[in-house]
Amino acid sequence: MSWESIGECEGSSASDSQEWIDYCHEAAIGYLRAMLGEPPPGCTLEVKWNDHDLGNYPTIGLWWESPAEDAPWDYINHAETLLDQFNEAIDWPLLKAAADTEDEEDEG
Repeated sequence: MSWESIGECEGSSASDSQEWIDYCHEAAIGYLRAMLGEPPPGCTLEVKWNDHDLGNYPTIGLWWESPAEDAPWDYINHAETLLDQFNEAIDWPLLKAAADTEDEEDEG
């Protein structure tokens, strides 16, 4: 299968909980699906964890079954633009603070 990265969700960092990292990336994927519809046939939009010397990091991208040269570039390019707009529009620190407050209330 072929893979093309669309980008990263800027709402999380390596020091965040796995739950928060997953939430941010799933929110971004949900937005992309809402704006673009489902990916083209034979494609899946998902998070891929990448290995790096400093640790693993997630990216959002598209898997597809055909050879790499048959990538659905219109979908990928549109998704990249929308992900950038999503990252710019969301106040991630405010959302994280609200989520942290809710977690503390649940524990108390």
